[in-house]
This record gives sequence, C-alpha cells and structure tokens, in this order.
Amino acid sequence: VSVLADAHRIVSLAEDVLVDCITSDAYAATVMGRSWAGHSKSSVRGIRFWWASPKGSKPGELYISVPGAALGNVSHLEAHDFFCYLRCAYGFECSRIDIALDDYTRSTPLETVADAARKGNYAYARSHRIYESAKRSDSELVGKTVYFGSPASDKLVRVYDKTVESGGAIDAIRWELQLRKSKANLVCSAWLDIEPRRIDRAGAEFLASLVTGSVHFCDRTTEEKNLDRLPVLDWWGEFVLRVGGAVKICMPKKVSLFETSLKWLRSQVSPTWAMARRILGDAYQVVHYALLEEGEARFNSRHTAIIARASGEWATA
Repeated sequence: VSVLADAHRIVSLAEDVLVDCITSDAYAATVMGRSWAGHSKSSVRGIRFWWASPKGSKPGELYISVPGAALGNVSHLEAHDFFCYLRCAYGFECSRIDIALDDYTRSTPLETVADAARKGNYAYARSHRIYESAKRSDSELVGKTVYFGSPASDKLVRVYDKTVESGGAIDAIRWELQLRKSKANLVCSAWLDIEPRRIDRAGAEFLASLVTGSVHFCDRTTEEKNLDRLPVLDWWGEFVLRVGGAVKICMPKKVSLFETSLKWLRSQVSPTWAMARRILGDAYQVVHYALLEEGEARFNSRHTAIIARASGEWATA
C-alpha cells in the first residue's frame, strides 16, 4: 500500500462490503508485534487495522484483522470478492485464517473426541490438551475444549461446545482450524482461486474438508506405524462422510539456497571442471586451490549467510 490514500480506500471498502463503521487515526502510532504509524480505534463488528508508512523504496503496509462477526454478516461470495480484489490490486497475503465447521446434529459428542485424545488415537498432531471452564455461579454449565497441536505451531485444531461458549446462540459442536503464516496464505490463496460462480458450494466444501483433513482419528493401540493401515474410528469415518471428505494441507518442500547452488554446480560447472582436470593434468590441484582462495576472497554477506544456515542444516542431516 504505497500511500495513505490507498489505505483509507481499503478501509472504506471494508466498511461498505462488511457493513461496519470503523473509527481510526492514521497518525496515532502504536505497537502491535512491531511499530505502526497509525491504527483503528474502534469498530462495530470488530474489524481492526494498522498502518505503516513508506520507508525509502519500501511501500507502506496495511494490516487488517477481520473477525467472524464481520465475515458472518455477509455472503460467501461477497467476502470472496473483497479479498480477491485486495489480492489483485494490492498483493494481499493472509497471515492467519480460522475455519469453523459447526456440527448442529451433535452426533459426535465432545466427550467422544476427548476420549480419543486421552487414548492417543489421533494423528496429524503431536500433542493434545483438554481444558474445562465454568462460572462459580453456574458450575453445572461447564465448557470444554479439546486442542490438537501446539499453540506455537502454524496449525491448531480445537473442538468445543459452541452452545456453552455462545450462551445458546449457536447450538452446535464446533470444529475449528487455525492456520498461520505460510499455511494460512497457501489455504487462503487456494480459496481465492475458486471461481466466483462456484464459491457458494465449492468454497464451503473446500473449507470444511480442510478442517476434517487437519486431524485424523484412528486406532493406534497396535505397533503399526503406517497410518493408512490403521483402522479409522467408526464415529470419525461417519463424520468425514457427512462433511464430504477431507483435504490434508501439504506444504511445498523448501529447497535451501545451498542445495540450489549445488544443483547449478552439477548441471553447469561439473562438465567444464572435469574437462579442465583432464587438460591440466598435474597442474589441476594448483589451479583448483587457487580458484577456491579467489572465491573465498570474493565472499559477500549473502555467501556468509548461506554458509551459516547450511552448516547447521547439513550438521543435523
């Protein structure tokens, strides 16, 4: 977002599309994870934003937080159009996305999920936690949340009784997937790539299947390590069938700069250097070490950074 006028334009668009009223001060500096030149003060539906001024050749930035209360006030298509426009016009990227799947039939009791967690009959997460909460004045109304995954990780699944949490406004067991950083942006980009004419159905099916694909419940009481061979718990198989499937998030493998450099050496340099060895004969070693010394003398900060990172990666490989 190059200029403040663009930031105001985006905020105004958010007010129009998401039916909100945002009061802000673009010049009221604040700190939220980092320093920002201005931020929103209040909003009817909870939309918030933070603005960073341009610095040199670096453009300004606008960070927006849109809660469920705002998204739930518009259609799937309207929300999709809004973020598609931000991506096309301003290179929008998503740093966090929460996807909720509500089981209004309550056919899978929360205690069934908690029991599977206690027995370790789950996959796609390394750990679980079970929290209970209640008010002293109403100790019979107990809220329970089952978490799968670490709160510090980029993926977290939580299952809880939305009836208790919402005070009866939403009578359902909620399955909620929280994604952050690259996983959030990958999923959001895939959602934005869905054709607008298909978004109402295909978008809902895609998001729901991501929730069921982020955790898996199977019988892990045997020594079998292959998850595909483990029997799926009956209640989970039925739940996934009702949702319509499960999609597991697969991040592309990161290739280090050092591996890229090695690949280039093999494809471009190795034939030439093998040829040089045959031609140089006994003088090969002298030329070889002379080139190494010349190369080290020409190191810059980028080379130093690659060495520092790759040394740690290859030491633990």
